[in-house]
Amino acid sequence: MKKKNIVFMICALVVQLAALTYFALYSINIKNSAEKDGKIVKIACTAYDPYHPFKGRYILLTTSENAYIKNRAEYYLQENFADKVDAMNWKDFNELKPVLELYVDSKDQFVIKGVTVLATPGDESSRIQIEEYLENAE
Repeated sequence: MKKKNIVFMICALVVQLAALTYFALYSINIKNSAEKDGKIVKIACTAYDPYHPFKGRYILLTTSENAYIKNRAEYYLQENFADKVDAMNWKDFNELKPVLELYVDSKDQFVIKGVTVLATPGDESSRIQIEEYLENAE
């Protein structure tokens, strides 16, 4: 009886590791293909910062309909960054013109690259990753 339990536990562990490996390789392959082909899609969006007891903190991005994201996407932040976003006024945050960036492969499969914002309002050349912006925020 105990041997069956051990075999079951080992099988369950192997299945979990296989699933994690598959998802990691899936994302890496899409990213590598997108970088090789120069296919990084940028989508202007507006943001809202909800909190969900099971999902945690994330930024809910609302986009205009396009080929990849129909209406909304969720972008998860590390807790220390999420706290800074919570402290911000959403009108002020959206004035930073958030943009969702996607890695898109040749089969039009995608993974989220990140979210960028304007470091200097009104200056498109000052666009940086949201995490970098939040790191420098007071």
